[in-house]
Amino acid sequence: MKYSNLWLSTGEKDNHPIDAIICPAGPGAAPPLGNAKYWNYTSQWNLLEYSGAVFPVTSVDQKIDVKDLGYVPMNEQDRFNYELYSPEKYVDAPVSLQLVTRRFECEKCLKVLEVVERAMGRK
Repeated sequence: MKYSNLWLSTGEKDNHPIDAIICPAGPGAAPPLGNAKYWNYTSQWNLLEYSGAVFPVTSVDQKIDVKDLGYVPMNEQDRFNYELYSPEKYVDAPVSLQLVTRRFECEKCLKVLEVVERAMGRK
């Protein structure tokens, strides 16, 4: 109920709550098979029964996406993800976002995703 109330409160000024949220789908690029250990980015929306779609926005570029050797992980889950990453292991791995709408808004979710993909030059 708190999520729903917070979502609806975004429309207090104009009586039109936000249509969708675009947020990360995970802590980084798609991990190698069997290594997706941290699923909190998507699970909260599943537990709320909100509609969602994950879509790729780019892919790992070995020249740009170098490992930050000075990074200090914040906890064990963060350490796992940090140690998992190496540009050589993630060649062309997709980096994705997710688009989320409220319960029973599957059609809206897909329509908003169409608009986003068009804006990205994909349709």
